[in-house]
Amino acid sequence: MICMQLRPFIFGLGSFLLLPSCGQESKKKGPAAPPLGEMAQVFADVASQYRLPRDILMAVAYKESGLSAVPSRGMYDQDGSIRGMLNGETAVGLPRSILQLDEAPENNTFRAQMQAYGAFVRTNLDAQHLDLSPALSTPDAIYDWAWQLAQMHSRDKEARKNVQIIFAMEMIKTLNQGFLWQDTQSLEKIELMPRTPPLTPESFSAPIQANLQLDTSISEIFTVDYLQLTYGETGKVDNQPKRVIVVHCPLTLSSCLASQVQTGSSEHVVLGTHYIIPADEDMLKKPVKILPHRAPVRLTDVHGQQQLITDAIVIMMVGQSGHYKDGQRMQADPAWYNRKQLQHMGKVIQGVCTLINRDDPSVDLERCRTPQDGLEFRTPTAKAFRIGDIPDFEPSIFWSFARNPDDLSGDIDLQLPPNQKLFPAGSPVTINLAFIRSTAKIDVQILERCPSGKTVWSTVNSMAVRNIDRKTIQVERFDQGPNLNGQQFLRALAYDANGRLMGWGMQDFFLSNFDRAGTPGPNEGLCAAP
Repeated sequence: MICMQLRPFIFGLGSFLLLPSCGQESKKKGPAAPPLGEMAQVFADVASQYRLPRDILMAVAYKESGLSAVPSRGMYDQDGSIRGMLNGETAVGLPRSILQLDEAPENNTFRAQMQAYGAFVRTNLDAQHLDLSPALSTPDAIYDWAWQLAQMHSRDKEARKNVQIIFAMEMIKTLNQGFLWQDTQSLEKIELMPRTPPLTPESFSAPIQANLQLDTSISEIFTVDYLQLTYGETGKVDNQPKRVIVVHCPLTLSSCLASQVQTGSSEHVVLGTHYIIPADEDMLKKPVKILPHRAPVRLTDVHGQQQLITDAIVIMMVGQSGHYKDGQRMQADPAWYNRKQLQHMGKVIQGVCTLINRDDPSVDLERCRTPQDGLEFRTPTAKAFRIGDIPDFEPSIFWSFARNPDDLSGDIDLQLPPNQKLFPAGSPVTINLAFIRSTAKIDVQILERCPSGKTVWSTVNSMAVRNIDRKTIQVERFDQGPNLNGQQFLRALAYDANGRLMGWGMQDFFLSNFDRAGTPGPNEGLCAAP
């Protein structure tokens, strides 16, 4: 006799495997599945109601907002006006108007926005008579979902295929890497396991591989590609650049690119740019130029007003540095920038200043490249953040790369125990440090939040090293961390024998059962510093 009965087995969040059960065991009821947390239930409900893959919904919400339904907005001027970018209005990186959501408080909930997004996606698929399977059974099936969403996120007259390709690549990267997220209030954990094996371009069929090819060309600066986003005339006013401005876009690369062709109202933050430098080389191998130098761009100034820039070249650094709730930086991620991105920034600054000097010899080349002179980094000047400011800005790092892109000589790597990201509060967390042998001193720092909401680095260990390239340390933490959800960020700075910064590295991990109140924060001196 062959037994064909099946019983459910819980696997991960909301996923089920069916395992055979024979004999008397088939009559026994196994333990009831634990109830899903609030966020996990939202993903399960929306996926079921609109026949969408749960993992795809999770990837969109995580990559666009870090699972936050609160609009990402900065604070401007003394009157406290609140403004944000269009693509930062919802948890899925779409404006409220697209999801048919008004400003009512109930639309600021994660469930409301995910329900609206599920309906939006299903309506678009049905309009095209597309019946994609929620089962992500093949790489091509995953791509089909990523590509359809990419076209929905970059729409109509604003649509640019390059932006759509980058959105699809971001989706694939998020699914490959997975994530761990912990809620600040309920401490519910959401985990998307990394794909094994990860998807690569060779995983897809030939037509899909061809469709993932970006349309770029060579620009005047050999380290930069030209990525066409805009068409037609540049406008009636010419830009006559004499300086360089560096700004920061805290959204995904696809959202930052899409914002360049959006026409938002005066109530929205505008971050125009000539050059874009991505956080890594996964999407774009080089920085990209998107506008000729003669085209002026618009930036939102410190008073919240749109300002036409007619005397500068604007360079935008892209990286998801956190979510900004009414000028307060939430879900901070200080690892949004890295050595390669800053090297690209320095090379673009050099190339741009050379071109400015060529076109206008009255502009001194060295002055153009000098911070606080011809080179302006938009940095926070008050307690509240403005969209466009560069968080985690440190002159010792940024200025070094602006003056010489190859100035810093050695990074340091922080390694956690394999396959471990969550630790009980108060338990020793072992960190292995790897660095080059010329390193003479290492400062280990942890990110903390001041009462004002500002985040600062506090030194927890300073050690002299000699003629070694590895060091093991242990860190014990009890507190809720800067994001109030148990997440801890460590940074190690490496110095040479002359006390000169050589490089840095970062690592993060989560705590369970952490102390949610009464933990000491950073010292007053750090919090009072500008």
